[in-house]
Formats: sequence, structure tokens, C-alpha cells
Amino acid sequence: MNAETPKPRREYAFRSTSIGGFSSGFEADPRAVFSADRVWFRLYQDTAARSASMQRMHVRPALISKTLFALKHVLQSPSHACSRITASFALLITSSNLFHSSTIYKRPLRRLGSVQSNPPSLVGRFAMLHIGRGALALPLALSIVLVAAGAAASTPKSPRAELISSCTVPGMVALTFDDGPYLYETNISQLLLSKGAKGTFFVNGNNYECIYGTKVAARLLETYQAGHQICSHTWSHPDLTDLDEADMDVEFSRNDEALYNILGIVTPYLRPPYGSYDTLTREVAFNHNKTLVLWDMDSEDSIGATVNQSVEYYKEFIANQSVTIALQHETMKTTAFELLPQAIDLLQAAGYKLVTLAECLDRPAYTVEDGPGQRNASTWNCHDLPSSSSSSSSTMPTGSLNSYYSSATRRK
Repeated sequence: MNAETPKPRREYAFRSTSIGGFSSGFEADPRAVFSADRVWFRLYQDTAARSASMQRMHVRPALISKTLFALKHVLQSPSHACSRITASFALLITSSNLFHSSTIYKRPLRRLGSVQSNPPSLVGRFAMLHIGRGALALPLALSIVLVAAGAAASTPKSPRAELISSCTVPGMVALTFDDGPYLYETNISQLLLSKGAKGTFFVNGNNYECIYGTKVAARLLETYQAGHQICSHTWSHPDLTDLDEADMDVEFSRNDEALYNILGIVTPYLRPPYGSYDTLTREVAFNHNKTLVLWDMDSEDSIGATVNQSVEYYKEFIANQSVTIALQHETMKTTAFELLPQAIDLLQAAGYKLVTLAECLDRPAYTVEDGPGQRNASTWNCHDLPSSSSSSSSTMPTGSLNSYYSSATRRK
């Protein structure tokens, strides 16, 4: 994607809302424990997003807040059948009147047909057949989803990558920037440094620009040497839930290869594009020794928010003390030159220290640091691979990266 025609991005995020005295923000991302959870998460999102309109329709705020609480409890409960089914009872009891008085559940239930669950779309068809057949029909259908998910969870699981959506060190905030390296990266880096701050850049290999471009690689190296943290955002920014394991391997490995070629680093952190992942994503990420990193505050700069709106989001989250990993996009000119200066001032005025992701987690920034590489005209390119099966024949750097992949101990 060239600089003249930037591709619009959509990002998923939690927005903190308060309904009937209940805060609906999550401390950790609960999605994709198994695929049916994507439906529960969508129900949660829609309930929170449409709460104001439901209240205007005389749906009691207390009922909405109880339903949100129950959904959150289902999503965050232990992932085995008994706990899931037990957790669902509160939802089934509190939501029956809400199902009867609102249509917010119809759209997410239709998504059951595309959710890869066991059994696949039968649950969705059952649920859709019973929309409008009484207050208890939909809760019953959703309980079947829950039972199916619980049954799937009782089978042995492959190891899965860790999920992170907030910092662990008090008083620190990590400002993160997606979709680069891009034209404004140097401006962002210099602004942060001038304010005594550091940032974290989740970069792609071939998205807005090719990472191997002479100016692009030099820009990235300058950012890295300035003390900012560089992490992976996959090679070409696909929705990972649309890929099979082989294609996902290419996305992970090829970006790791580029970062090692240019900077001499291996990053343990990867942000899935759009914040979208599923169980397979976590399993493949684990095999690549990656921790998946999300966020707890979204500036919404990539989905149409004005600078003033993004500034208000910062003020809201700072007031609620609920921002630790903030999402921006380095491809947005208004973010680099208008939003970021205000966001930095607001955060620092509130007493936050602006640091890299690794610092706010109190973890190492890199698994390997061997020093910058030398340009190789034959391998430093963004030519498309013929197919995902060609990943094994793609040129991988010798030395530390190969030995890292072959001998690294998998995290538990």
C-alpha cells in the first residue's frame, strides 16, 4: 500500500461505560477462549453500546447493568464446562426481560453461523428460529452455545500465547503506535523524546510502505536507536482469524525476519491487526514465542475520531484511571502533529510516566539483540511469496534468529 492511498483500518477495543453504577470496562481481554466466546463478547459490546437507546425505550438501567455484569462474568469465568454453565445462570435469569424488550441480540446471533464452533451453525439456527418466541427462548438457545463451548473446553488444549491489555507497573503508561513504519514516525519519536517520553511501535513488513525501503529501514533504525521499543504487527496486516496455520506462520516469521535483518532484534510481543484473534492465533503465537498485546484505551484515530474526540477520550480514561496501554496509529498525520502533543501533556499533568511497553510490564523488551544488519539487495525486499507453503523456503537470517526458533523454550 503506497503513501498516497492509505488503507483505512478498523480496530476493536473496550470502551469504559458506566450504567446504573456498574463500570463495564474489562481489565483483560476475554475474547476467543473458544470460538463461541466471540458471540458472548459481541453480545456484551452491543449491550454496552446501545444502553442509552434502550433506556430511552424504558428498559430499566438496573436490568442493563445486571446483564452486562452477567456477560462479563461468563466471559471471565474459568474455561471449563461446569464453571461456564454455572456462570451462565446469572445471565439467563437477569436477561430474560431484556431479550423480550430489545432486539439488540438479533444481529450478533446471526454471526453464530460464521463462528467456528462445535457444533458449527446448528446453534445459531436454533437461536434464530426462536427469536420472538418468548422471553426464555433466547436465553435457552444461548445456554446451548455455552454448553457446547464448555464441552469443547473439556478436551485437552494446545498451549496458547499470553494476552496482555494493560500495564502492571503503577503510574506508567505505554503510548503505542500501529501500522508503521511510516512518514511521521520520526516526528513522533522526536516529539516523545522532547517531552522525556518513550513510545512503542508495532510495525508491519509490507503495509503502508515496504519495511526494506532504504528510507523506511533507516527511519525504523533511528527510532530503535533512540530508545523506543519496536514490536511486530504481522507482515501484511491481515485479520489473523481469516488465516490458516500455514499463512499465519508466514505473517509471523516474515516480519520477525525483517526486524532481525534491519535491527538485529527478535521481539516477544505481537499485536494482532484489528485486535482480532482466536484460539488458533494464540496457539500459533505461542509456537513463535509471542505474547499478544492489545490495549485498554483506544484513541479511535483510525476509525474516524476527530482530534478533539480523541482528546476527550484521553480525559475520560485519565479521570477513571483506566488507561495504561493507549492505541494510536503512526500513519495518521493528525495523530502525529495534533493529538499526540495534547495526549502527552494530559498524561504527564496527571502524573503518569510515559514509557515503553516493556518498562510498564517490567519485562525484557527483546528476546534477541544482535545489532543492526547490513543491507542485502537480494533478500531485503517485499516481494510476495508464491504461497503460504513457500514459507519454509524463504530466506531466513543465519545465526541467532535461526537458533532462537530451533531451541527456544516455549512459555507455559
